[in-house]
Amino acid sequence: MRNKIGLLLVVGLLAVFAWVAFKSGIRVSVENVGEGTLTDVIVKVAGSEHAMDDVEPGATMLVKVVPVGTTKRVEVTWKDAKGRECYGKHEVSFEDSGYNGTISFTIDGATVKSANNNLDTGFF
Repeated sequence: MRNKIGLLLVVGLLAVFAWVAFKSGIRVSVENVGEGTLTDVIVKVAGSEHAMDDVEPGATMLVKVVPVGTTKRVEVTWKDAKGRECYGKHEVSFEDSGYNGTISFTIDGATVKSANNNLDTGFF
C-alpha cells in the first residue's frame, strides 16, 4: 500500500512539473493575412532571437520564448514577398520569470496590422 501511495505521489509531482514547464514562457504568434509568403521571420525578446519557418499566406506560426531580464517590447523582423526587410514591434513590459501567455502579430505584407498580448503572472 505504501508503495502505491509513493508511486502516486511521484507521478503527481511529475505531472505538476510538466504542467508548469508547459505553461511557463510566452508564445509569440505571427499570422500572415497578406498574399505573399513572409520569409526570414525572427522574433526578438530581451536580447534573444528566435527564428521561425516561413509563414505562408493564411498561416500562423508560433514560437515559445522565455525572456531573460526585463522586457519592454517584442520585435519581429521578416522579408515580404518582394524581398524587402520589414520590422514591427509591440510595446509590452514583463519580467524574466513568472509570466506566461501569448503575444500575437497580424502581418499583411510589409505592415503589422495588429499586435496584441494576453499575459498572466503566476502558474494559474
